[in-house]
Amino acid sequence: MNDLRAWILILALVSFLAGGAAGFVIGRDGVAAPVVPGPFADYEARFSQTFELNDEQRGLFRDVLAHYQADIDAVRARQEARSASAMEPELRELGIRYRTLIRDRVLPDNKRPLFDALGEENTGILSEAP
Repeated sequence: MNDLRAWILILALVSFLAGGAAGFVIGRDGVAAPVVPGPFADYEARFSQTFELNDEQRGLFRDVLAHYQADIDAVRARQEARSASAMEPELRELGIRYRTLIRDRVLPDNKRPLFDALGEENTGILSEAP
C-alpha cells in the first residue's frame, strides 16, 4: 500500500465513517423528530371536530384514512408501471440512439471495440435478470 491514492482513499473513508458515527451519536440525543402529519391530517381534524368523535372513533377514522391512502398509493404505483411499460419502446430507441452517438462521436476508433464488448457483456447480464 505504498500508493498515495490508496492512503488518501483510506483516510477519506475513515473520516467519513467517524463523522457518520459522531453525527449519529449527537443526533440521537437531540430533539425528537417532529411528527409529520399524514395527507389527510386537516380532513381528519376537521371531521373529528365536526362530528365530535371520541378517541376510539378518531383511531378508527385514522385507520380508515390510512387504508384509503394505501389504496391510492397502490393505484398510483400500478398506473406508473403501466406508463413505464408504455414508454419502454421509446426509451429503448433513445438509448440506442445515444449509445450510437457516444460510440461514433465521442470515443476514438481504438476504444470502440472495448465499448462494444462492454455493451455485449451488460446486455447479457440484463437478459439474465429476472
